[in-house]
Amino acid sequence: MKLNAIINAQPMLGQLTTLALPIEATIGVLALCRDTAIYVEAFQKRQKMLFEKYGEKDPNDSTRHIIKSKYDEVFQKEITKILNAECKLKFDKIRISDLQDAGVKMNAHEVRTIEWFLI
Repeated sequence: MKLNAIINAQPMLGQLTTLALPIEATIGVLALCRDTAIYVEAFQKRQKMLFEKYGEKDPNDSTRHIIKSKYDEVFQKEITKILNAECKLKFDKIRISDLQDAGVKMNAHEVRTIEWFLI
């Protein structure tokens, strides 16, 4: 599984933690959150390092960095390489029927970001 899929699934995983799902599905969601957090935190640290390396502080927001135009290509190349990294996750898939029974409604984009852990 690519890191990009894990990063893209985070908003929906967060939403699923707020739902009253069957206990088995809830445990599965929590386990996925726990197991993916390691990868998300590592990505965020590396991303921050790259922003600091290739960017400059935003004059309007000192907590943000703006990538210098001369580094756009190399920054994108490095971020893409990181996001394409393979990650090893072992997890039980969550049944779509459990989500349906809980009244969960999702649009196609939301489903696409989490389809890798649905059955």
